Formats: sequence, structure tokens, C-alpha cells
Amino acid sequence: MTDVVAFGVADAGLGQVVHVAVTPRAGSEYDTEKLLQFCREAMPMYMRPRGVHLWPDTMPRTGNGKLDRPAVIGTLRKRIEETDAVRA
Repeated sequence: MTDVVAFGVADAGLGQVVHVAVTPRAGSEYDTEKLLQFCREAMPMYMRPRGVHLWPDTMPRTGNGKLDRPAVIGTLRKRIEETDAVRA
């Protein structure tokens, strides 16, 4: 992976749960289940992501080259809300 952003998403039972956005390295094989398995083995339960979201391209950057976390998180929260609305 080249970029990863972790963020909280509202959850009725827990308050918030962790989700991650990932950009796979170009030309590499990416397996969400392998990532989640690694997290299960290496992280305490409260830190493990409940959702993994693939970001299709390089994540947006700020003027100084850092990841633009608010832009990434805002975009994904909007997608998650739209998905939840369709399910309801």
C-alpha cells in the first residue's frame, strides 16, 4: 500500500468504529482479507478496522505534501452514509 488513512465512523452499539482507506501500490496484488487478518493478529480488538475502503488513485495532498486527511475522510464518510441510506 502507498497511502493509508484511519478514521472513526459512527456506530450505534459502540459509538465509533475504525475504518481505513487504502491505496494499493501500483501493479501489486491487494487482498483486503490479508490486511484484516494481519490486523487481527497484530492489533488489540478496539483498534482493528471494521471497514476497508479502496481509494482508486493517489490520495489528495496538502500544499506541503502531506495526506489531506479531511478530504479523504469527508469523501469516504459521504460514501458510507449514502450506502447506509440505501440499505435502510
